[in-house]
Amino acid sequence: MRGLTAVLFIALFVLPCCGEKDAKGVEKGRIKWVSSFSEAKRLARESKKPMMVSFFSDRCGWCRVLEQKTYANPAVQELADRFISVKVDVTEDPMLSRQYGVMGLPTIVFMDSEGKVINKVIGFRDAEPFRAEMQKALNKAKGG
Repeated sequence: MRGLTAVLFIALFVLPCCGEKDAKGVEKGRIKWVSSFSEAKRLARESKKPMMVSFFSDRCGWCRVLEQKTYANPAVQELADRFISVKVDVTEDPMLSRQYGVMGLPTIVFMDSEGKVINKVIGFRDAEPFRAEMQKALNKAKGG
């Protein structure tokens, strides 16, 4: 019975989190989140890519919905490859949250490669409206 329990545990909880990975070991079909804001700024400057900064809190229900519905959408994930993406927990970095005028959660701030704010989304958006905001940020980052 113990063996069956272990197999069920692995099938239900471990395997679903382990998607197919690309040659660099990054899960395919997932947004590639950079580990820190400073690292994201450095990478954005070097790569000349705009940034997508997702301000969140573990206590924020709409942040979880954004993660589960919008960020999990393949079309959003595909467009996210054109950004350097980073998550900022407002409880761990309240100064950065204030610096970017985060008044509600979730807040997603889009910046050009030099760190200038070019678009801001406050609150939850479904995948298609969110993709439109991402595209707007890309257009502004290109000078359009």
